[in-house]
Amino acid sequence: MSLITSTQTILVSDGSGVMFQHRMRCTGDGDDSWKSVVTNDPARDTVQDGSTSAQNFLYQNVNSTSNAFYTVDRNYISFDLSLLPSDATITAISVFLTTDNGLKSVTDSDFEKLRLVKSTNDDSVTSPSGATTANAIDHTVNNGADVTMSASDNVETEFDLGSSDLYDYFVAQFAAGNRANVYIISKLEFDVFVDASASEPTEGANNRTGIGGNTNSTTSHRPRVEVT
Repeated sequence: MSLITSTQTILVSDGSGVMFQHRMRCTGDGDDSWKSVVTNDPARDTVQDGSTSAQNFLYQNVNSTSNAFYTVDRNYISFDLSLLPSDATITAISVFLTTDNGLKSVTDSDFEKLRLVKSTNDDSVTSPSGATTANAIDHTVNNGADVTMSASDNVETEFDLGSSDLYDYFVAQFAAGNRANVYIISKLEFDVFVDASASEPTEGANNRTGIGGNTNSTTSHRPRVEVT
């Protein structure tokens, strides 16, 4: 009996897939820190729910000198793995993100190094809800290595989950008939979860860029997962 091997693509906009964004902010007045805005420890000043349906999703790590605040945009993506054949055996998983036009302003190279980390939101979450969802991160379950996004527009980047803990999480979510829920965070953020003394963005840094969103008119620019 021969095995049939194929790769199936699931867009973030397929089935019950979800994509949304938070904006989190702390004043840099000595009471709040880069650690606070990233991890909410101590509690940050504000969380804004942001957008749930957009062609582009901005992400940024800002250390503003003029107004003395830190800003982080945190993007959530969720793929509906119930769209895979129920009797499938998964052997490989890759997530693809595509840069968008005209959103880039990068001071720190670590801003363009990204990780996918597990979101601890359950499958009932379909929109942002302040700190409830913005803080739902398990950084210990991630894709295993930093992946550098391109500095050019409209370029696709692959996050190969390999044999990482995040791969195991995706497989478990498939077996349960659920979505796989992840946050996209920069190395500047990820390092803070690992080491609270990690570097913050350069003072005055204006690190901003964007990826294709869940309503991007160019379908191939939407986040997607490819499962073999």
